[in-house]
Amino acid sequence: MVDIVRRHELKYLAVCMVLFGLAAGWLILTRPPHSIEGDFLQREDRRTVDRWLLEQLRNPIAEHRARACLALGRIGKADTLGILVQTLRDPIPRVRAAAAFAIGEMEDRDTVAETGHKPRKKAASALIAALRDRHRTVVEHAVEALGKLRWKAASVHITRTPAPLPVTMRALVRMGDRKAVPWIAARRRSDDAETRWAATRALLDLGANVDDELTRSFINLTKDRNPWMRIEAVRGLGRAQPSQEVLDLLTRMSNDADPKVRMQAMSSLAKTGKPEVFKVLVKALGDANENVRAAAVDSLGLLGDSRARPLLESLLSEGRLLSLRSELALARLDVFAVLPTEPGALPPRYRGAGLYTLLDSLRLRKTEDATYYLLGLWRSDSEDLSAAKPKILPELLAREVPQTEGLLDEALNHEDQRVVSAALLLTTEPPLENCRALYGYGLQANDTGLRANALTTVARSADRSGARALLLKALDDPDRRIRKRAVRYLRVLFGESHDQRIGAIEVDLKPKHYQELARSRSRLIRMETSLGLMELRLDYANAPLTSRNFVELAERGFYDGKRFMEVIPGAYAKAGDQDGSGSPEHTIRTEIHYEPFLRGSLAMAEDEKDAAGNQFFICLAPQPLWEGRYTNFGRLVSGDDLLDRITTDTRILRIVIP
Repeated sequence: MVDIVRRHELKYLAVCMVLFGLAAGWLILTRPPHSIEGDFLQREDRRTVDRWLLEQLRNPIAEHRARACLALGRIGKADTLGILVQTLRDPIPRVRAAAAFAIGEMEDRDTVAETGHKPRKKAASALIAALRDRHRTVVEHAVEALGKLRWKAASVHITRTPAPLPVTMRALVRMGDRKAVPWIAARRRSDDAETRWAATRALLDLGANVDDELTRSFINLTKDRNPWMRIEAVRGLGRAQPSQEVLDLLTRMSNDADPKVRMQAMSSLAKTGKPEVFKVLVKALGDANENVRAAAVDSLGLLGDSRARPLLESLLSEGRLLSLRSELALARLDVFAVLPTEPGALPPRYRGAGLYTLLDSLRLRKTEDATYYLLGLWRSDSEDLSAAKPKILPELLAREVPQTEGLLDEALNHEDQRVVSAALLLTTEPPLENCRALYGYGLQANDTGLRANALTTVARSADRSGARALLLKALDDPDRRIRKRAVRYLRVLFGESHDQRIGAIEVDLKPKHYQELARSRSRLIRMETSLGLMELRLDYANAPLTSRNFVELAERGFYDGKRFMEVIPGAYAKAGDQDGSGSPEHTIRTEIHYEPFLRGSLAMAEDEKDAAGNQFFICLAPQPLWEGRYTNFGRLVSGDDLLDRITTDTRILRIVIP
């Protein structure tokens, strides 16, 4: 009787277990999508690969498997590469495509170099095999990934795939494969406008020789209705032989309806070196667009025609942008036409940003008088010059004149650690004690840049044991970027693996915050500038952590009153903190995704992966080579007419978050 009862108990227990398993499976499959996304975000942000994340690669829902691949690519753990390679055999194409994209992100040559690695053949072989996939999206992401790896051996393979031609040409440019120039040149005759533009840009990016045939092609493309095509055509003509036909055409393009084309025409005209273009550049000084006028000023300096001097001098009292550009242009003609006799008596306009304009001017002249002036700036006790001395030092040493004898030793013992840092970077075998002192000072002053330079220089020290000791100490540095640098040098110099010491990025978010972020899909913000109003939509769906960071900074008023510190017309306009470090109290991780960089895209600026802070930029033109490199976290929705008018005088008055 007892045995019968026990058997029934076992049956009931088995039934309960089955029901419990079914209920658990039902909960997993029916859990709200935002909850799953929040779980992915939490693991990405904390750089955690755990059992739950790996189980998602076996989830019956294909979207979850694809999202898990993206998470693994963003996290970048080297030991998960094999898992992604296996996922390239998933039965669902979008999952295979996500795996290929993730492998490219994980094995990107710049990314793996940060820890002393190189892209692995295992990854390249798997991606080359994926080029034979029957689904075009998978092939497209495999081509893109091979470009990130810069795997030149695959260049012939990727030109034979059904991947979109612009994607293939972008990969060839990333590889730097000049052997592909004839293949790319043949694509210029495509009926597709995007393909023609991509081919023209790729040829110029690869430094193709502008022969008669290519010149004729550029001439024909100047008639294209697409302004981006005309820009590339004008850029190409600046490298062509300056025949009369080319000069006449560039002159005509200097009156193009689009200011971006006019700016490029200024540069291309100056590159011809022909004196007859002087009048065209002078005429452009009256252009309605300030960026075009600035381009004309730059071009007058490049042309080197002395007739420009009185015109440029008259612009020294104009707005901040034109006055600084005019000083630099005058310096190209004769730097001492705008400088006081004694270096210590610099006028106010050479303080701040103007000082670096002056240094750029002096670098252009390798004469005794310029060297004397640089030495005077180096010897000066002026506080205005202290920050510039690290930039003056390498220029003086590069001149190799008798007056610089002993200058390096003097700099190594300088009281300003920024100068010491610059000196160490220029020393063949930096003294270990100086490197230690610089690292210690960097810790005390919370200066990440100085600590990074200390590790870079100690890696060249003759004292190998001392260098290793400092690098091991840096594995406990509070900044993840410094730990990553220490890991790289320990691997390269001593063959030691300390990848696990890099650690995760410290975060202050709790699980509920990730769930809240996952429910956010977009947010419209208003950026009020000195030029007018721009409205941008933040992309919480693809870059929620970056969007959150930007909103928090904006709500604190961090960007209020700040200028766009760097503006490259036809490329980007960057804003944020003015000292160039780009880092607030914390850094945020890079959120790479599939969206392209178009005109008006909003992105974070960072020197290396996972090192974004507060500096952001707005794309002034399509930037396909930035895809997979920076975090694209928003898009301009109104105010496009302002983009071509942004200068370094343009201020962000405030950012309104509704």
